Amino acid sequence: MSAPSGKSVHVGASAEAQTAAPGPPHARGKRWRSAALMLALCAAIGGAYLSTLHPGVVDADAAELQFMAPLLGVCHPPGYPFVLLAAKLVASIPLGPSIAWRVNLLSAACATAACVLLTALVRRATGSATAGIVAAGTLAFSSVFWSNALVAEVYAFYALLLTLGLYALVRFAESNRVAWLCASALLMGCCVANRPSEAFVLPAGLVFWVLSRRSAPLTFRRVALGLGLGVLPLAGSVAYVMVREIPDRLYTRDDALRDAILREPSPLDARTFPERLREAAGYALGLKWTTSNGQRTWDDFAWDLDKYAWLLSGRGALEDRFTADDQAHWRERLEQGRGVSIGPLALLLAVAALLFGVRRRLSWVLLGLLCWAGNLAFYLVHSPPDNLDFISPGLIGLSLLAGLGAAGWRAERPASAASRVWTAASLLAPLFLVAVNYASVDRSTPAETERQRKLERVLDLDFPLDSVIIAKYDPAMTLRYQFYIEARRTDLNVLIFRSRWGADELRGLLRHFGAQRRPVFIYGELMPAGVIRPLERRTPRPFAELGFYKAAS
Repeated sequence: MSAPSGKSVHVGASAEAQTAAPGPPHARGKRWRSAALMLALCAAIGGAYLSTLHPGVVDADAAELQFMAPLLGVCHPPGYPFVLLAAKLVASIPLGPSIAWRVNLLSAACATAACVLLTALVRRATGSATAGIVAAGTLAFSSVFWSNALVAEVYAFYALLLTLGLYALVRFAESNRVAWLCASALLMGCCVANRPSEAFVLPAGLVFWVLSRRSAPLTFRRVALGLGLGVLPLAGSVAYVMVREIPDRLYTRDDALRDAILREPSPLDARTFPERLREAAGYALGLKWTTSNGQRTWDDFAWDLDKYAWLLSGRGALEDRFTADDQAHWRERLEQGRGVSIGPLALLLAVAALLFGVRRRLSWVLLGLLCWAGNLAFYLVHSPPDNLDFISPGLIGLSLLAGLGAAGWRAERPASAASRVWTAASLLAPLFLVAVNYASVDRSTPAETERQRKLERVLDLDFPLDSVIIAKYDPAMTLRYQFYIEARRTDLNVLIFRSRWGADELRGLLRHFGAQRRPVFIYGELMPAGVIRPLERRTPRPFAELGFYKAAS
C-alpha cells in the first residue's frame, strides 16, 4: 500500500508541502485517509496489546508503580513523578477490574500512541503509508517493547515522551515555528529528567536540527531557549521528590520503620534545606540507585552483546536464550531470553535505508541511526543484568530506519512496480514479529490467571490487627498493593527484607516486634526449607498454604 496518488512530490518533502499543492477537497480526503490509517493502527496494535495484557497486580517494580500511583508516592530512584501523575489520573477512572489493571492499561495505551507517532514520522519522511505501518509494527511487536507494554512499567510511557519530542522537533525543522521547538525541548526534558539514559539519544535530535538549519536556522538564542526549557522538568522532578518523600506517609512508612529498626540511612536522610535539595537531586537523577561496583570487564561487554545480538538476530524464534535448568539466570530467562526484537527482516530494511536513503533522506537516516547508536552506547556502559529493558530508544531508531528502508529507492511519484513490490513485501517484517512473539510475551495466560486467584485468596486471610509481614522486594510490593490499595488494611506493615541482609538483620526485626507483642508473618521464600518446617507447624493452615509463616515471638 502506498500513499494516495496526486501531484508528483519529492520523497523527502514534508507532509505540509505535500498537502499544500492540491486543492481543499483533495487535502480533506488525504486527512480523512490519514485519520483512518491511524485509527486502524490503534485498533490493530491496541487489540494485540489488550489480548495479551497482564490481568492484574504484577510484582517487583511493576507492582510498586501500581501501589504508588493511587497514593502519588515516590518510586525507587529516580522516582518517576511524571508517569505517577499519569497513572494517578488513569487509576481514578472507573474502568476494568482493578486499579492494577488500569495502570497496566496505561502502558499499553502509551506504547500504542508511540507506534502511531512513529508512523506519522515515517510518512512525513517518505510519503508512504505502508512504510509507516512497517515502522510502527516493527516497534510495536518487538519482544522487549511489547513486553513492557503489558505491565505497569515506565518504559512505554517514556518511549511515548521521546517519540513526541522527536515528532515536535521534526515539525519545528519543517515549519521553523518556535512553538514546536519549545514543545520538543519540554518533552525531551520530561523524558530525560526521569530517564537519564535517554540523554544518550539527544545528539540524534541535534544532528537532525543542524542538517535542517536552512529551514529552521540554528541560533544561540534558540539553543539557549531549548536548553532552558529542557532543564525545567528536572526541577519539577526534584521538587516532587522533596515534597512527597515524607516518612509518615503510607507509601514510605514501612521502609522508614524498617530502616529505623536496623539503623539504615533513609534515602533522603538530610536536615538542612541545601542538603535535602542535593539529596533529592541525586535521587531524581537516579544517582542513588546502583547495582554494581562500577567496574566493567570484557566478559561483561561480551555477555551484553551476546544478549543484544540474540534479541535482534531472530534466533529467539527457534529457542529461548536460556534453558529451563539455567537457574543462575532465571530473571533473564523469563524476561529477556525470549522472542525477537526488530528481527532479521527489519534489520535488512534498516540496511536498505542506509543504501537508498542517505542521498535523499540523510537527516532522517542519521536520526534513526544515532538514536540506535546512542542507546547502544548506554546499554554497553549500563551494568544491571536486566539492561535490555532500557533499549526502547534504540528500538525506536531501528524501527524508524526499517520504515525508511521499506519506502525503497523511489524518489518521486508514481512509484515503479518494483518499488511497490518491495514496499508491500516489507510488511513481512512486522508480521514475522507477531507470529514469533505472541506466545512468548503473552501475560494473560491461564497460569497468570491462577496467580491472580491465589492473590485474591490472600485477601481472605484473617491477619490479626497490627500484624507485620516480612518479605523480599518482589512479593512485598505485590502485598503492599493487595493489602493497602485493594483491602485497605493500613493497620498492617509489609516490610521489605533486602537481599544483602542476612540472619542478624532478620533476628533484629523479630526481636523488635516481639518486644511489642506484634504478630509477625514471614513470607516463605525468605526462609530456607529447614527453617520453614518448624514454623509451618505453628502456623494456621490457610496461611501456610499461601506461603505465610508465623514467626516465634
